[in-house]
Amino acid sequence: IEQLRAKLNCDAMLMQLPIGSEADFRGVIDLVTERAYYFDGPGGEEVRAEEVPAELADEARAERQRLLEALSMYSDELMELLLAEREVPLELIYDVVRSAVAQLEFTPVFLGSAYHNKGVQPLLDAVVRLMPSPLDRQTKALARDDQQREKEVRLVPDPKKPAVAMAFKIVEDPYGTLCFMRLYQGRFVKGEAYFNQRTGRKERFGRIMRMHADQREEIDEAHCGDIVAILGVDCASGDTYASQPNY
Repeated sequence: IEQLRAKLNCDAMLMQLPIGSEADFRGVIDLVTERAYYFDGPGGEEVRAEEVPAELADEARAERQRLLEALSMYSDELMELLLAEREVPLELIYDVVRSAVAQLEFTPVFLGSAYHNKGVQPLLDAVVRLMPSPLDRQTKALARDDQQREKEVRLVPDPKKPAVAMAFKIVEDPYGTLCFMRLYQGRFVKGEAYFNQRTGRKERFGRIMRMHADQREEIDEAHCGDIVAILGVDCASGDTYASQPNY
């Protein structure tokens, strides 16, 4: 944690404590809920919640207090509760973390092991609970009016709006060039054509694929928020594709 703070200059704090280490790593203690979580089964798919082990109870209480004191820097309400030595509601803790993360001021640190997927489920739950959704931020683009004057417009995650996407990665595949795109607004439909804003050309998206590591799934539609690969288009990293020629 100290290295994270020193090297990345961030306010990093543990949200969990490990139960065991290395080959003896068995689970994590959630410092917010004060529960211990174990991951059973060959793939860690069976999550078991229990009381915090007695030998780790004092350390967990101390780390939780340290976490709350750090979060009180972002919330007057939380600070007042700590000063009054009153119980801090769980939802208030989550709200403060989420707000501080959205402002790029606080870095929650979670623990786990990819081997047997220990700690993966709480991490994914934290992504859903604590990370900002596309509705919480304003993504903007430059659009041109009829006189070719540029103006700033907001992109909204609405599949009914005109499609706008950005290509961010190009991969040479045995079947052709794969162009990875993030769709910010609207939707892509297989067989329809979209404008490359850099070249001005309209290109047909004949194959849209959802990638799973080295596996691929061909789909008929992609919606805002999706990351997909388009096969066979002539694009470069950083290109914008849209259903209209004015972005």
